[in-house]
Amino acid sequence: MRIADPDADDAAVADALRRAGLPLGDGLDLDTPVGEGGRQLSGGQRQRVSIARVLLKDAPVVVLDEATAALDAESAAAVAEAIRLLRGHRTLLVIAHRLDTVRSADEILVLDGGRLVQRGTHDELAGQPGVYPGFLADVVAADGWRVRAQYS
Repeated sequence: MRIADPDADDAAVADALRRAGLPLGDGLDLDTPVGEGGRQLSGGQRQRVSIARVLLKDAPVVVLDEATAALDAESAAAVAEAIRLLRGHRTLLVIAHRLDTVRSADEILVLDGGRLVQRGTHDELAGQPGVYPGFLADVVAADGWRVRAQYS
């Protein structure tokens, strides 16, 4: 954590972790060994530690590349909330394929084959023909998908 701000005191580090959705407790404290690259943390915990570092550093520009892609729903929600806290205080460039991650963006840039094909807010793009409405249709179709148990 102190890579972001070597002069940060324990209270500042704990506050950044709390705001990133990773409060201390439940076996996690400032002295918890996390292993090289955080390998002893879950994917969601690693993402939230990264966001806590951003909060501690107070970086003016932040790039988040697929921050919620490989997370379970609970961890993704916690990371999405932490991203929401970053909004309005710095420039965020969020690269994502999850609707919940991009829906509230000030501006969405839609790429197809490496080319910019659409640009606008969620509501603007949803009402236009193009790639984004197809993405929305895929999300709706996937949301309706369920595994059903068969009993004999």
